[in-house]
Amino acid sequence: MLDPSTKAVDALVGRNIKDRRINLGMTLEILGRRAGISLEEIERYEAGKDRVSASRLFSISNALDIDIRAFFKGAEGLQEADGPHEFSRPHGSEPYDPRLILTLIESFQSLPLAQKDALLAMVVAMAGAGEGQSETNLIRRHPVIGT
Repeated sequence: MLDPSTKAVDALVGRNIKDRRINLGMTLEILGRRAGISLEEIERYEAGKDRVSASRLFSISNALDIDIRAFFKGAEGLQEADGPHEFSRPHGSEPYDPRLILTLIESFQSLPLAQKDALLAMVVAMAGAGEGQSETNLIRRHPVIGT
């Protein structure tokens, strides 16, 4: 039985970890040693009793030699108990499909630094367009690049 705070996607990730481990013929002990995680914790992840943090999922994906996205295979049709979550602009315009956001992030990460800087400046300028905010003010408030 799932812990009430554990959502369907957490259980799915756990099942996908277990499926990959078993398909490789790997024991819990070996996975734990390779990922640096206790056997008991991996059992809880696989059973859907605990959520896997991003850093732990990264370690597990490396130990199982699989792309981290594979653990979310089958999540397309799931909905959280409180409804689907969508990324949207702070002022509430059209929502964005989370898969498109992931594609945007992955594409951005592959760009050279100069192109990243130029793209960021353009997006910051566009976000403030027509709202009476200067590009400088938006960059200052940015949690990563702001001062």
